[in-house]
Amino acid sequence: MSLKLMLFVSLSICRADVADFVDLQKYDFSIKMELAGDKARCLLRKGVAQALSRVQSTLQLQGVGLRVLVCYRPPSVQAKAFDQEASHTTGAAVDVTLLDVKDLRSTKKKRIRLEKAMKAEGFIPIRRVPFHFEYKDKYPSEEIDVEKFP
Repeated sequence: MSLKLMLFVSLSICRADVADFVDLQKYDFSIKMELAGDKARCLLRKGVAQALSRVQSTLQLQGVGLRVLVCYRPPSVQAKAFDQEASHTTGAAVDVTLLDVKDLRSTKKKRIRLEKAMKAEGFIPIRRVPFHFEYKDKYPSEEIDVEKFP
């Protein structure tokens, strides 16, 4: 297979998969974002964003909400910053904490509440990384140009 054909096939696959991603802030503006970088955006798979929005709705009924710290991270950025591949490159993982405007302290009770709400919507807590959750559905790692994302 020629290099041009391989490149075309790779780009076609990537473009098709980009349609599966949404900007969480546009999808659910009630979720608080505390992302690193001036131009940082929280891109996630649409199904993952929908589940996170349901978690937010559940938590809001309890007087608290989500604060998102990390979402999608391109594999090229992941490789430079970390030694290992992470599920953030799939658009199916988030680092989140609970936001309680009345009580900003992080407590074990809050972590348990967050974990319970996240598990109810199909997220799996990763114990070795605090506040890191991966969605139950597995997706391939994707290289998306975040700057050009619609």
